[in-house]
Amino acid sequence: MAPSKLQSSRPSLYILGDFNCTEIDWQVGATCHPHNQSTVEFVQTIEDCFYTQHVLSPTRSSSILDIVLSRDPELVSNVNVLHSLDNSDHNIISFTVHSRSDYGIISKTVRDFKRGKFDQINNVLSSIDWDKVRNSRRNFEKKLADNIKEDNKSFFAYAHSKTKSKVKVGPLIGSNGILVESVEDTADMLNNYSASVFTLKDTSSIPEPISMNSEAYIYDLQFTESDVLRVLSRL
Repeated sequence: MAPSKLQSSRPSLYILGDFNCTEIDWQVGATCHPHNQSTVEFVQTIEDCFYTQHVLSPTRSSSILDIVLSRDPELVSNVNVLHSLDNSDHNIISFTVHSRSDYGIISKTVRDFKRGKFDQINNVLSSIDWDKVRNSRRNFEKKLADNIKEDNKSFFAYAHSKTKSKVKVGPLIGSNGILVESVEDTADMLNNYSASVFTLKDTSSIPEPISMNSEAYIYDLQFTESDVLRVLSRL
């Protein structure tokens, strides 16, 4: 599977289904049999495209065949493998999706792929050394990780550039049981809750400060170069 098949500019992207990959240990994200080239390439493609696989329990007998992939690990939660459906030998998977869609009229250009020069495209893609591209990116990421103490700004800038989805706060449920979705109402609700946990201090009995008169003064310290050298010699 080519990496271009999995890459997408859409932040809330999910891929799920029966991939029938019995030789992958999803607990560690590695194949159990390195000699199976197709399985190795599949695992490598998922890692290169920064996908997260969320199903960690067997979905058929003792194997994890049905998987759920997402671009952001926080987009999927509460993954449960349930019973089988009717006569199917696969189990049902339930999970929670954290995503919000804004509906509206979308105008976009539709390309005529029938006229695409696919032979030329394939020639260009086949001439690229994909192993070299992957190794270059790994070396670059390793360099960022090794230099994180000296240059953490570059590390976090790169990590931020790979984060396509931002999980937002909300929607919340108010005390009246109504769902709060707007940004303004969510901010007011969080602000009211934050204010409710603070206590008011009693300012009616604050003691008066005691006036203290002293004849002691701190004068300028006088020391010479020899004094400094004597102290340094004792270190």
